[in-house]
Amino acid sequence: MKYTRAQWLLILVCTLMIFCSVGMGTATFSVYLPYFINIHGFSNTQTSFLVSLRTIAAFSCMLLVTKYFKYFSLRVGMSVAMVGCALSFVIMGFTSNYYFNCFAVALLGSTYTFASMYPLTLLMTKWFGDRSAVPLSISSCGSGVAAIIMPTVVTYIIDRFSLREAFCMDAGVTLLSALLIYIFVRDVPKEENEDSEGGKSKQKAAHRFREISPKHFLLLMLAVTFNGSLTLAGWGHFAVLIKTTGYTSMQAAVAISMGGVTLTLSKFFYGFITDKIHTYKSNFVFCTLVNLGFLLCLLLPLGYSWLPVTISILMGLGCPISTLGIAMWAKEVSSPLNFPENLRKLQTCHQLGGLIFANAPGMLADLTGSYVPSYVLFSVLGLISYVIIQFIYAKNKLYNIYD
Repeated sequence: MKYTRAQWLLILVCTLMIFCSVGMGTATFSVYLPYFINIHGFSNTQTSFLVSLRTIAAFSCMLLVTKYFKYFSLRVGMSVAMVGCALSFVIMGFTSNYYFNCFAVALLGSTYTFASMYPLTLLMTKWFGDRSAVPLSISSCGSGVAAIIMPTVVTYIIDRFSLREAFCMDAGVTLLSALLIYIFVRDVPKEENEDSEGGKSKQKAAHRFREISPKHFLLLMLAVTFNGSLTLAGWGHFAVLIKTTGYTSMQAAVAISMGGVTLTLSKFFYGFITDKIHTYKSNFVFCTLVNLGFLLCLLLPLGYSWLPVTISILMGLGCPISTLGIAMWAKEVSSPLNFPENLRKLQTCHQLGGLIFANAPGMLADLTGSYVPSYVLFSVLGLISYVIIQFIYAKNKLYNIYD
């Protein structure tokens, strides 16, 4: 694989963007929640609502994302969103007023939509065409890196200095990202027909899209909704499942940490694997891993000490299918004209799945006394999702679309 300096610069700048918008804004945001309670004096209910508000804001903005990027170019739109992200950190650092913090968290949720996978996918497709999987994989690793290193850094700064200094650090890194995006990112390469991997594949890609029927696209939306239930609601309750099946808090913490590490590594290698064996076969690899992880959750009551970490590793290895996989599906089943809107629809369905099933584990636990039945449900939904996706690929002969 040979990329130009401009392409590598684009990848690095976008990696920093994902590090800030998804990593610091979402993946490590929970680190701040205990300090909101202890320092700002927020109640548990108020703090939980902040998390819900961020999710609702991200979902609502996804409904408007295509209009947003019609008004702004990708470069300007991402820069503006990152400035908004920095502003949200500043507000949370300089005021303890609950309503101002609500506004800041809503702004943070908008960043998750306007400066994450949606514009990143469009940008990488314009620059790299049908070989955008590897650049997408590398850039998306930014969130995983943030999830690994930022909790320790943030905790140290808060304990050593104050909550304000930690948020100021976040704001400074985010503003740097906004500046780099505005200076170095362009919506398309300077030379559209330059002799590079990106230039060549971009021209060919337009003839390789096979737009599927509306009926099949509705099925794909359903599959992605089910997928969102696994990777958002299912993963979000995994620590609770571990603890309520008899394992210690330390075992749960180790399992979650291992999942974060393997997820980051898997995101990095997803693009290389998909470029090598194509999306149809990589669907099989990654969906099998994540579904196997959820199936093994049903064995947690048996008490095997190796199970939590094993399950977490399998989930981490398979979960890139819910972010990078959606980007590839949207690209490969759409015409170039409909690609942005179809990408928005699929990413909206993914978030909708997380919202619909967010309360299912708690409700089923109240009814049955255990979180395990929820993972029976998630396992079934995961299997249905995989079957639907592969059926659509087979029916439309999308086995090796780029050959």
